[in-house]
Amino acid sequence: MYNLILLVTLLLFAPLASHSAPYDVPSPIPDTGQTKCYDAGGNEIDCGGTGQDGEYTTNPMKYTTLNDGIMVRDDVTDLIWEVKADDDGVQDKDNKYYWDDAYAYCEDLALGGYNDWRLPSREELRSIVDYSVPYPGPMTNTSFFPNTSYQYWSSTAFMNYWSYMWYVSFGYAWSYDYDPKFPRSRWVRCVRGEQGLVEGRFVDNGTTVTDTRTNLVWEQKTDDSGNRDLRNTYTWQQALDYCNNLDLANKNWRLPNIKEIASLADLSRVNPAIDPMFEQYTVSSKYWSSTTSANYTKAAWYVDFHQGLAREAWGHSGDWDKSDFNHVRCVRCEQSGPVLPVYRFYNTKTGAHFFTIDEYEKNVILSNYLWFVYEGIAWRAYPEDVHPDTSRPIYRFYNTCTGSHFFTIDENEKNTILANYDCFNNEGIAFYAYTVNMEIPADTTAVYRFYNNDTGAHFFTTDNAEKDTIELNYPWFRYEGVAWYAFSPSVAAQ
Repeated sequence: MYNLILLVTLLLFAPLASHSAPYDVPSPIPDTGQTKCYDAGGNEIDCGGTGQDGEYTTNPMKYTTLNDGIMVRDDVTDLIWEVKADDDGVQDKDNKYYWDDAYAYCEDLALGGYNDWRLPSREELRSIVDYSVPYPGPMTNTSFFPNTSYQYWSSTAFMNYWSYMWYVSFGYAWSYDYDPKFPRSRWVRCVRGEQGLVEGRFVDNGTTVTDTRTNLVWEQKTDDSGNRDLRNTYTWQQALDYCNNLDLANKNWRLPNIKEIASLADLSRVNPAIDPMFEQYTVSSKYWSSTTSANYTKAAWYVDFHQGLAREAWGHSGDWDKSDFNHVRCVRCEQSGPVLPVYRFYNTKTGAHFFTIDEYEKNVILSNYLWFVYEGIAWRAYPEDVHPDTSRPIYRFYNTCTGSHFFTIDENEKNTILANYDCFNNEGIAFYAYTVNMEIPADTTAVYRFYNNDTGAHFFTTDNAEKDTIELNYPWFRYEGVAWYAFSPSVAAQ
């Protein structure tokens, strides 16, 4: 039986005591919760191929209740949140505070045996917002966050005015600013855990920028009056189409959801409120997200990078909606988790090739099976399911009739083999890769599949020159198309 081994800044300007910092962004970014899609007229449509938020589920929101319900852990970000009570006590859901009192409340909170509670940043608060819930909300999972009210203070300073602070509404999920010295009181929910400060967070790749905090890759705009010019504006549907069709270093671009595009806002800056890596190619204006408003489905969410405001494109007069023209910055997911080499061997006895991601198995073959010739790294892949919403298992079979191995990503093909081919022994999952028409990360390459009519064995390669040579010179090899997508052999091991 085949045994697969699993490998396994300080605040720039603060009006009051504050935890606000440029990189107070949770990682990974939890999903928005939106699962439905809508056209520009607000009508519900099938999500397939739209590129809308509802088509993609990235890092699904997941929570665990702790200490008999007085705390909740976000299993995506590992942040631990205070659960409000309904007992007229100090943690009662109805208690409201001026900002400085809210800050002090969290600093002084002793809950669950911990005293390192703090006021959350704006984007930490946004991370628990569920954008599928319409007004009046509350826009969060009330099974884990009962007794949720509406406008909650954040620790993040609003840099346009020295004494203003951001809050997040759980009624509309808008993020606004208010003066804590003015008599305005808001609710508070404390948090503990990593603050998320990252030095050198962004990496300039030339035409793209990688966010090492969130593992997202962003389109870098141009200043050339071309297709990617920073001044170009689009309706919401045009923005979706632009990102779906963007051919830039990789074809798997999409319009970011509201949590993703809001994560780019550097709230220690204004005009534009974005990291200097993007500043030259950013207009201090509105940028579309792929997230439709649950309150008014003719509208969608945007972020205004003049100061980082996030809200719906929906005016009270109804004159703003998805037909409005805003700017666009596309996104795609970078791979995360361990990407390991898949080793290739040639079996001189059978004339078939063998592939394994298992370092131990590779070494056993090299030491004991001298008729196997090691040919190097075929491609790289995940040894475990680090992207359950996008990656798929590659199943491995041993053909006792031919002495060769067979690999497939196709569930139907796997089931057909199990039901009808007695010579094939199922050896389990070999590794994980990506199928055609999935959101494929950067640096992936097609794995081509051939069937050898003479031996009954299959052959796989990522090498285009080798593929062309086989098709030209080996007529007994039948080309069967792209088997799956894996990472190029040249991708650095992680």
